[in-house]
Amino acid sequence: MPFVAQTNLQLYNQLRREARSDDDMRLVRAAYELAVTHYSGYFGGDRKPFVAHTIGVASILASLGQPALMIAAGLLHNVYGNGDFGDGLHNAATARRRRLVRTAVGGAVEDVLYRFHTCRVRLDPDEGYRQRLARLAQLDNEVLLLDLADVVEKHVDSSVLYHGNGSWISDPIGRHDAFLVDIARRIGQPALAVMLERQFAEVAADPGLPHALRAPPERKYRELVVPQSCRRRLYPILSTGVQWLAHPGGWVRTFRRYGKRIAGLARA
Repeated sequence: MPFVAQTNLQLYNQLRREARSDDDMRLVRAAYELAVTHYSGYFGGDRKPFVAHTIGVASILASLGQPALMIAAGLLHNVYGNGDFGDGLHNAATARRRRLVRTAVGGAVEDVLYRFHTCRVRLDPDEGYRQRLARLAQLDNEVLLLDLADVVEKHVDSSVLYHGNGSWISDPIGRHDAFLVDIARRIGQPALAVMLERQFAEVAADPGLPHALRAPPERKYRELVVPQSCRRRLYPILSTGVQWLAHPGGWVRTFRRYGKRIAGLARA
C-alpha cells in the first residue's frame, strides 16, 4: 500500500516528491484551505479529524498520478453533502455554495464536485448497487474514481473498525468488495484495484479492537465538536459579574476611573 498522507504537510511533501508544478500545488493548497474552513471542528465516526480523511483521499489520488484538479477535488469531494457552509442547510449545492467554491478553486474543480454530489452512488447493500455502479462507470469515471478513493481511505489504518457503528460502510462493501475491485480495473485503474484488495484484506484479517478502544455505538457518522471557548453560555458572563462585585478593589477601581472622567467632563 503506498503512503497515504493524513496531514496537509504530508500531502504537500508528497506533491513535492512527485515534482508537481507550482500551479498544481497552489490549487491543492487553495482546496485544503477551503476544506479546513468547511470541516473545522468536525471528526469522523472513528474520531479522526474529518479533514484528515479528505487529505487521505487526495493523497491516494496523487499516488495514482491524477492531475491537480482531481487531487483538489479529493480534498473537497463531498463538501456539498456534509460541508459546513454556515447556512444551516444539509446536503445541498445551492447557487451561493457553488459560487463560493468556484471562487476558491475554480470552475473545473467545482464541476467535478457538483457531479459527485448529484451522481454519486450511495453505499447501499441492495442488489441495485451493482447496476448503479456499473452505469456510473460508463458515464463519469472522475466521480467513480473519487468514490473508490474514498472507500480506500475509509479502510486506511483499519479506520472503519474504529467507528462506533461502521456497518453503513462495512456491510455494503463486504457484499460487493470483489465487484469494487473489478470496477477499478474496468475504469483503467489497476493500481487502485490493488489498493482496494489490500485494504479489504487488512481489515478482514484484523482480530478486532480491544474493548478499551471501542467507540460508543451511537458514534456513526461525522460529528461537530465545538471548542469550549466557542460555546455560547450565560454563566461565564454572570460568573465574571459576580467575581467583579465580590472583589473588594474591583468596583472601587472602576468607580475611581470613571468618576474622574465624569468629573473632568463636568468641569469642561
